[in-house]
Amino acid sequence: MAEEWGTTELVRRCLLGDESAWREFIARYGGLIRAVAARRLSRSGEASSQDVEDVFQAVLLRLVEAGYRRLAGVRDLDRLEAWLGVVTANAAADFLRARGCELPVPDPPEFLGRELGLAESRSPSGDAYRRQLACAVRSVLGTFPPRERFVLSSVLIDGRKYNEVAEVLGVPVGTVSSIVSRGKGRIRRGLVRLGFL
Repeated sequence: MAEEWGTTELVRRCLLGDESAWREFIARYGGLIRAVAARRLSRSGEASSQDVEDVFQAVLLRLVEAGYRRLAGVRDLDRLEAWLGVVTANAAADFLRARGCELPVPDPPEFLGRELGLAESRSPSGDAYRRQLACAVRSVLGTFPPRERFVLSSVLIDGRKYNEVAEVLGVPVGTVSSIVSRGKGRIRRGLVRLGFL
């Protein structure tokens, strides 16, 4: 019975093209994908049921394209739900960008400029500077591959710890550290190209 398959067996069968396994995958994880899509879209005021369904379908297409290549790339199946959340959040962001919607930008953390090696003012104009910096950083991050974009925005914008991000992605903390280290230089170069620095 499909309901009795563990995650590893379910994914293995999906990768082999078993249609009943794919139906079970959708039954098991479809609610999660739709919930993450609705939450992400609602932050920008774009959360109609059709929009959520469009993002849901986009996620399923991403999973099956190129012979389930993305699904086959999941390293830690114990973290599949977290991984699906990241894929869905990225698909929702892509959906909003395609519509020309502004992605919501939370108040930037105090440490953002310091993390990027930039001088920062503590005056009220420093708050405006941090907001502008966060917008510019998000613009630069939009050019990064999804995994790097997720890691860098999680650490630099959302203030998450390296180990939290590593756990969500199912990768070693050193991988997150390397992505952040390399990414900071690329972000600074991107900010120069935007004329921000």
